[in-house]
Amino acid sequence: MTGNHVPAAAGGALAMLAVTVGLLADWPLWGIALLVAAVLGGTALALKAAQDRRLRAWEAEAALRQSEQQQALVPVELPPSGRRVSEVELPSALPNFPLEFACTVHWHTEPDARHGDLGAVAVESVLKRAVEFAKGVQPDDETAGHLLAAELGAPVKWRGLVKAWATGVVLRAPGPERLRLTRARDAHQEQHVWRQRIAAEREVREYYGDEVLASSGSALVWWLAGTDRAAVREAADLVDPLTRLSAVARGELERQSEPIAPEPRDEGAEQARISDFLPEPGTEGSALFADLSARRLLGMDQPERAERWREHYKRDDEGSADVPHAEDALSGAGLNGHGPSTNGTSPNGSGPDGPSPDATARD
Repeated sequence: MTGNHVPAAAGGALAMLAVTVGLLADWPLWGIALLVAAVLGGTALALKAAQDRRLRAWEAEAALRQSEQQQALVPVELPPSGRRVSEVELPSALPNFPLEFACTVHWHTEPDARHGDLGAVAVESVLKRAVEFAKGVQPDDETAGHLLAAELGAPVKWRGLVKAWATGVVLRAPGPERLRLTRARDAHQEQHVWRQRIAAEREVREYYGDEVLASSGSALVWWLAGTDRAAVREAADLVDPLTRLSAVARGELERQSEPIAPEPRDEGAEQARISDFLPEPGTEGSALFADLSARRLLGMDQPERAERWREHYKRDDEGSADVPHAEDALSGAGLNGHGPSTNGTSPNGSGPDGPSPDATARD
């Protein structure tokens, strides 16, 4: 008995039971008919629910069988092949500064692909894309490696043989080139600072040359602007110096002003200041001073000046009778560095009774 026959048989049995009970109990006919209709309706509903369950089960089973068939048709994908590429120099935006490139190339073989080295085809695909990218990269651009990694990470079909992409991408300037770039960058920065300094100095020169020292009046106004009002009276004393500065700045000094002549020397005043330290003629000690000064001039081989000195103090070459000889006077006083002798003789060789023959010869 199938699944549909069981509910139908149960419904028929219940209907017969209802008729029998109604007849035995003397129910009215309409009551017996109502009871039979209710039993038959319930049986019909039970049959409909069972049929729906069977339909849903069959649909689920059919979908499962279809899914299994589709999975059986999909080919099993093998893991991608890989090849490491390192220390490859690529041209950059600057001709003399190449870039160093490295990566790991992966690929999937296309159906019906025939080639002796599919790995070389995959590497070619990646290198072609890397070269085109590197041509627009500055050697000191540190973001280029990350951008290239995103570019090469997408699989690209190449020659109808492989789908190739790359991981572990490195793009940078080699070590010696990085050092050269650092030096070039430092030199460029120093040159920029130097140009800025020259520009600042040029502005200062133009300010003073074209504005401040353009004329004596502008120079005076510039000085007044930098001082307080109490210094206005001092400006009159600066008119001539500012005029000369303005003329020098314009290259017109010879036309604008005459060179300042040195002040004449007052020789009489200088001699008057020197004579304040000399003894007056005829005063005490003047004769001795004249004799010492004349002898010193004679020792310096200046007889004319010695003669004029003696005449100034009224002295002749042999000295006056009332003034002792200069060396004798100094020797007796111990002022010539020798002092009196211990054996009774004077330093000039004379004894107590008179000069010695050697002293006489010297005199």
